[in-house]
Amino acid sequence: MQSTATTMSATAEETSRQSSTVAAAAEQISANVQTVAAASEEFASSVPEIGRQVTESASMASDAVRKAEETNATVGSLMEAANKIGSVI
Repeated sequence: MQSTATTMSATAEETSRQSSTVAAAAEQISANVQTVAAASEEFASSVPEIGRQVTESASMASDAVRKAEETNATVGSLMEAANKIGSVI
């Protein structure tokens, strides 16, 4: 009977130790889930701002293309004028 009691006591201690380990792991998992949830929430709130910046960048790129085309036309006009001046001289 003493032997059985000793074995049961050892088993209970091991079970208690394992339960503590499982509880600590569960706490860590809970903290990780909360961290992921907070990061996901922050990311989700950033999406509209990212979209706004992409739209603004596309608009700026479009303006730059338009200005480059205008510059090319101006340079072409200047070259024509220079050629006309050159043919008069």
